[in-house]
Amino acid sequence: IGPRPRKTALFIHRAIQRRFLRSFASQTASSSLSDTRQQIMSAGGLLLCQNDPWLQEAKAQVISCREWPVDVAIAGGKDEEKKKKAQPTKKQFEIVLSDTILYPEGGGQPTDFGTLTQNGQPHNVSMVMAHPETNLIVHKTDAPLEPGSDCTISVDWPRRFDHMQHHTGQHLISAVFRDMFKLETGSWWLATHPQDCTIDLHPLDSSNKPPALTAADLAAAEAKINDVIRSGLPITIHTFPTASDATNFASIHPKFNPPPMPDSGAPLRIIEIPDLDYNPCGGTHVSLTSHIGAVKLTGFTTKGSVGRLSFVVGERLRKRTHDAFERESQMGALLSTSADSFVPIVQSLREDNRKMAAKVKSLEAELAGRLGKELASRLAEKKEDGIVGVVEVREGGEVSFLGAVARAVGEIVGKKE
Repeated sequence: IGPRPRKTALFIHRAIQRRFLRSFASQTASSSLSDTRQQIMSAGGLLLCQNDPWLQEAKAQVISCREWPVDVAIAGGKDEEKKKKAQPTKKQFEIVLSDTILYPEGGGQPTDFGTLTQNGQPHNVSMVMAHPETNLIVHKTDAPLEPGSDCTISVDWPRRFDHMQHHTGQHLISAVFRDMFKLETGSWWLATHPQDCTIDLHPLDSSNKPPALTAADLAAAEAKINDVIRSGLPITIHTFPTASDATNFASIHPKFNPPPMPDSGAPLRIIEIPDLDYNPCGGTHVSLTSHIGAVKLTGFTTKGSVGRLSFVVGERLRKRTHDAFERESQMGALLSTSADSFVPIVQSLREDNRKMAAKVKSLEAELAGRLGKELASRLAEKKEDGIVGVVEVREGGEVSFLGAVARAVGEIVGKKE
């Protein structure tokens, strides 16, 4: 089931808090977000959501607050039409906190949602992101908060846990596909329910040959993945402040190949699945493979040298299974049979429908010919009276049927002329 998410906690980033309190008194109205970044980031370390992804609530101080600029939410900020559409109906605000339990969008993982509460009034957070200019973590809210004041942060836990399950699940799936099929993960997409998440895979040997995986291959990989999930392996997060720390760790862990340190100056963060994977990642993860619940591989397609694997994990998989059973029950009632008979019955119904459609088409052609002959005869009688047309009204007639009638009339009249 997994550890019980802790409901409240004070931030452990005391160094950040102390540095903020020392500098806040001397901060002037002209201080920039860049200055604020120096105050926060100089203490080093990771966000609280990275240090403890199980927290659901925490206290923080408001560092700064300003009106949310539309350009921030739009990549590049050049598309004027997008800017107009993105213009909020009411003011939104960009809030920087001393730390946060809300994960900012990045690394394939979407933003967390949540609230910032002051004086018993919760304010929705609809986006958390790194500011494109300052790299500060900003929270988009529907109300301003006073800099220097305290607030309570709450995370939308079902959304967060879904992200944790899928992100750790992706690491595990990628590790198994690398070991079993020599396929490396290029990118991945954490879709929203009910869509499937996807991983783009490419050959490790740079041959540019498309991955060739059969249904049996996918079944074997899925079995291996779920075996690892059931084994309950610990998910270990390693943090290396310097490159030498990572090198020293690699000297006693031969499977670990240290990647470059982050350009931001933040510590290198590595997610370890024992005997399977060491992966640099800033996302939120579960603590044991068993917390993933289960994995279902739902499809595999290729385009060029890239293979796209679709999958669903954990609680989302449970919901999908529940929905599938509901549909199965409804179909059983409609077809008056059990699920194992659905395919042959539907195949039989499709064949009956095909035969019926062919028969209807044949009868319509015959009827169109007879009606065309009748109209041609009436038209000939009208011409004798100096009238050059006839009218036939039929409710519910298909355009294709009326066209067939017109062609039949034209053929008969043409032959007579």
